[in-house]
Amino acid sequence: MPRLIVLATASIVILSGCGSSGGPGGSDVSAAPQQVDNAQRDVGYLRAVNEIMTPFSKPPTNMTDYASGARKLHVAILKLS
Repeated sequence: MPRLIVLATASIVILSGCGSSGGPGGSDVSAAPQQVDNAQRDVGYLRAVNEIMTPFSKPPTNMTDYASGARKLHVAILKLS
């Protein structure tokens, strides 16, 4: 799961830079305000997903404790909305 998050973060960083035509050489490093807003929103989404997924990052202490898993899942679903 951490690899997926790192991959998603890297993808967002790369894609947030796309679309800026800083000139013929592409040396303009200033980002448009919309790109900055998009990047900040994407980082916020990633932080929210990380927070939601935290209870699931460790293996359960009891593999048959379905009630505990169901409670954690219910809380995660509520955090999504």
